[in-house]
Amino acid sequence: MKFLSIFQLAMAAIFLTTGMVDRYEVRYYTSLTYMPCWISSLVLVTGIMGLAVTSTPVPSSILIDALWSVSVACIALSVMAVYSYHEGMILLLTCAYPRDLCYFVEEGITISLTNEEKLKVATSSLLVIFFIMEIMVGAALVRGTTLASLQPPPDYELHCFHPPSGRSNTLQSECEC
Repeated sequence: MKFLSIFQLAMAAIFLTTGMVDRYEVRYYTSLTYMPCWISSLVLVTGIMGLAVTSTPVPSSILIDALWSVSVACIALSVMAVYSYHEGMILLLTCAYPRDLCYFVEEGITISLTNEEKLKVATSSLLVIFFIMEIMVGAALVRGTTLASLQPPPDYELHCFHPPSGRSNTLQSECEC
C-alpha cells in the first residue's frame, strides 16, 4: 500500500499540471470545471493518508475508514471525468469530419484540426488515460483498506490456560482473547 500511496502523490502532480494546461491553454467546455485540479487535491490527500496508514504500526480505524472514503470519492470523480472528457473529445472529432461522413469514415479521409484542437485531443487523451489509471489505483487502495480493516492489530495475542498435566479436570480449557 506504500507504493500505491507514493504513486498517488505522483498522480496528484500530474493531474495538477495537466489540469492547468487544460484550463489555461486549451479552454474547451470540459476545461471549465477544473476537474483534474479537484481530483488532484483528493489524490494528494489520499496519498498522504495512505503513507500515514502504512507508516504507523497500528493504524487507527478512523484513518483507514477515511482513506477508504476518499479513495471512493476519487474513483467516482474519475469516472465522471472520463465520461466528460471522452464526450468532449468525441464531439470535437465528430465536428472535424466532413458533414456527410460523420458516422462512417472512408479510407483516405483527412481531418483538419487547428493547433488548439490538436492540443485538446492530446490533453484529453492523456487525462482519460490518467483518470483510468486513477480508477485502478483507487480500487486497489479501497481493496487494501478493506483488508487492513479486517486484520487484527499486531499486538493481538491469544492466552489459553490449560490444567496442569498431572490433574484430571472435567472442565475444558478456558481461553481468554
